[in-house]
Amino acid sequence: MHKLKVLMVSNLYYPYEIGGAEMSTRRLVNGLFSKGIDITVLSTTSKEKGEERDLVDGIPVIRFFPDNEYWVYEKPQEKWKKAIWHFKELYNSAVGRQIRIYLEELRPDIVHTQNIDSFSPIVWKVAHELGFKVIHTTRDGHLLCPKANFVHQNPQDKYCKSMLCDAYRFWKVSFTKYIDVFCSPSEFLLNEHKNQGLKAKNSVVIADGFDVEKFCELRDSVRERANILYMGHLSEAKGITDLHRAIQKITDMSWVLHIAGKGPLENQIREWTKDPRFVYHGHVSGEAKLDLLKKCSILVMPSRCFENLPGTVIEGLLSGLIVVAPQRGGTTEIMSRFSYGITYDPEHPDGLCLSIHQALNSEDSDFNPREKELDGGIRDWYSETRMLNSYKNVYISQMRII
Repeated sequence: MHKLKVLMVSNLYYPYEIGGAEMSTRRLVNGLFSKGIDITVLSTTSKEKGEERDLVDGIPVIRFFPDNEYWVYEKPQEKWKKAIWHFKELYNSAVGRQIRIYLEELRPDIVHTQNIDSFSPIVWKVAHELGFKVIHTTRDGHLLCPKANFVHQNPQDKYCKSMLCDAYRFWKVSFTKYIDVFCSPSEFLLNEHKNQGLKAKNSVVIADGFDVEKFCELRDSVRERANILYMGHLSEAKGITDLHRAIQKITDMSWVLHIAGKGPLENQIREWTKDPRFVYHGHVSGEAKLDLLKKCSILVMPSRCFENLPGTVIEGLLSGLIVVAPQRGGTTEIMSRFSYGITYDPEHPDGLCLSIHQALNSEDSDFNPREKELDGGIRDWYSETRMLNSYKNVYISQMRII
């Protein structure tokens, strides 16, 4: 019997992780491997390292430097370098030649791409020309917005009005004609791509999967109401400075803000901890993450971005925390599936502050998730089993077409 062979192409891969996209990709790769799929990961590394081949969790990982100004995992770059990087990334012929070599060496049944920043959309064209089936999972808005998060000068619009950004969108989306199945974890992000002219032959929503039972076991934890949690990338776009300003307006109730994550604002966060109400935990994972979810009662996700399907929101809701999040993007989609949680208008100047205050004061209100049972449909929708079976079915459907 033929063993399904998949090449997973991802801009960054463990241990080089920036945010939830990389963690979601690793969960998917490990899950597919556990299902008996022969999977190899193709990713990027620094110019100094050139090419690396190793095993991560028993899975072959190949990394190479995609010829450009810098590697995206490196420290923040100057604006002029970013501009050159984005220009080269529109159609990187050198990367295309390297991709062709790897595809001819590995001969996978399926080429499954995640975030293709660094690779450029040429990866789809090359794979298609060589006769491979192409699956793409979108993790953010990088095909539609150079910043990948729809954050720009006018917060009322998802897209900036400049001709350069319009040309960027048109160019990137034009390459989706080489995609056989376009997958999105949320209806929101899929619809955004469709509205901008998505050309993939097929499309489907497959929600990211989580170890649902592991998080649900935390629902009965004894928690201190005043403990509030922020868990995510430490950047302006993710709203951590907005949270810092908003929470300090709450003076009639006690609170402690626990911050977990890494990013360009780490030094600023460390300055905040001179006030004992702010506690910085650095990047957390595994048991350290579970301990924070057990300790805190409220999780705040104050992102300015139009998020795809923020995993921290799902983990918080499954774990029994009261989640405070903006009415924006895929976040609204998640919150509507649960019967609890507090959403706010991100354009209201005091929306975030008022919602945190409401959460702090909600011991006996309808927002106490520990008094509510999770609907079985929610457990299934966000389960790893459902996600893995869905992707496996997509692979098999394309194999039948060959």
